[in-house]
Amino acid sequence: MLKIKVDGMTCDGCARSVSRAINTAYPRAKVAVDRPSGWVTIEGEVELVKVGEAVTTAGFAVSETVTSWVEGQAQLPRS
Repeated sequence: MLKIKVDGMTCDGCARSVSRAINTAYPRAKVAVDRPSGWVTIEGEVELVKVGEAVTTAGFAVSETVTSWVEGQAQLPRS
């Protein structure tokens, strides 16, 4: 699972655009958008870089990511 924070989603149309962009790149992914918080959860095998490119192409920016969950706690990617 991948969770990303998307900047600039100010309306439901923006949320649909982000969801559509991700589903275009990954048609089998399950995408859940929480527009008020800006968090988008993607279930399925996806690559962060490709998801980021899709979101950027749709006109938005990814500001934070969480790439895995362990026992209900987010694990941030290590550099």
